Amino acid sequence: MNDLLIHNCAAKDLRFGSYPRIDTDGNYLFDIGQKEILNQPQYMGELPKIDQKSQELSLRKATLKKEMLLYGTVTDSLEKEAKDEAEVGNIKVTDEEESLIDQETQLEELEKDMRLRGLLPNENPAIIQEQKPTTNKQNDKWQILGSFLAKWAITEGVMLIIQWSALRETKGYIDLAVRSFYFGIVILLIEYVSFLNKKTPKTYYKLYLSLTLFILVVMIALPPILNIVYPANVPAADIANQWSIAGATGATKILPRAEHPVWVEFYRSNEYLQAILCVILFIGMQIFTVDTKPAEQPVVQTDPLPEPPEKTFHDQRLQLKGQIKDTDQRIDLLKKMQTETLAKITNTLQGYLKDLSKLKEDILLIDSQTAALKIERETKFKFIEKELQTYQTDFEYLRNSDIIKQHSMTTPPWPTVKDICKHYNIQPL
Repeated sequence: MNDLLIHNCAAKDLRFGSYPRIDTDGNYLFDIGQKEILNQPQYMGELPKIDQKSQELSLRKATLKKEMLLYGTVTDSLEKEAKDEAEVGNIKVTDEEESLIDQETQLEELEKDMRLRGLLPNENPAIIQEQKPTTNKQNDKWQILGSFLAKWAITEGVMLIIQWSALRETKGYIDLAVRSFYFGIVILLIEYVSFLNKKTPKTYYKLYLSLTLFILVVMIALPPILNIVYPANVPAADIANQWSIAGATGATKILPRAEHPVWVEFYRSNEYLQAILCVILFIGMQIFTVDTKPAEQPVVQTDPLPEPPEKTFHDQRLQLKGQIKDTDQRIDLLKKMQTETLAKITNTLQGYLKDLSKLKEDILLIDSQTAALKIERETKFKFIEKELQTYQTDFEYLRNSDIIKQHSMTTPPWPTVKDICKHYNIQPL
């Protein structure tokens, strides 16, 4: 309403004697002009609706808050239930796992006792462990063979280079092959016994290696020395003459010899006897080793084993295996049940939390709508108060002017915000 209309309303009220007052019950009574201002459609039609919607939103918000409290209680209960379920489940699983460890320990001790008694030969871990390194044993054999061939080839090559000139004239190729064969046997025996001594050190292994190495040195060094001192392709008489000439010239102090010693000829004719001696010693050493083993066996079992219990070992073993299997199944079942229960609780909790989040969003939306309604209501009240203030100014001016003399009228009361809200039948802010 513009200022001119408000001024006319004030003048009309003064002419007809309509002015605001307070009745005996203390209620503020608006005059005609004030009512025209208050009853404008933009005020009378909108403010009650705004107030009604604000009350509805407030009621809805209170309901949502109650639901949030209920959801909060439920979620707290579910979280506590999940925590308790996890703790109880972990305790049960831990107890079963400890029981499983005890059962496995009992089974291990029982099987160990059965192996000592010879009741469990097929499942002896020692046998299984010995079967596993089969490939390693085969590798050791190939390593021994390779080392033997390398040493044999190198040593035989050196011997052939040193003795070739003498051996070629006194012996045939077959004799050379036989001598090389026996020489290889000696090297092979040394290599094999060295491996045995490295694996299981024994005194007789060391003695055999010492003697065999000495024989090997003799087989390598003695033939070249004999070929120098007693050449095989020179007669004994010629040797004596050569020694005499050497003595006369002072080239040597060695006296001439009339003929080759018997042992020289015997050695040259029977060089293979050294290899045969090594083989005989090796066989004797093996026989000695086999003979001494039975004497060592009684020392292992000194104390007699206790008498077996009434229930057989095999029955106890089967019973323990069954218990272990049952315990394993119980552990798996407990873990599965715990997982399913926790998953169910978690899913329910997530559903409640999702609903709780939706409630919070609804409350925030209500707060936003309520704030918008409050701004709209305050804006309308500012316009109403402004128009009523204009009416009051015009009314006082006209009442005291010469145009309309109403000096006998007492100063009328003017409305407050509470009176305006009561006129619209709305709740004050």
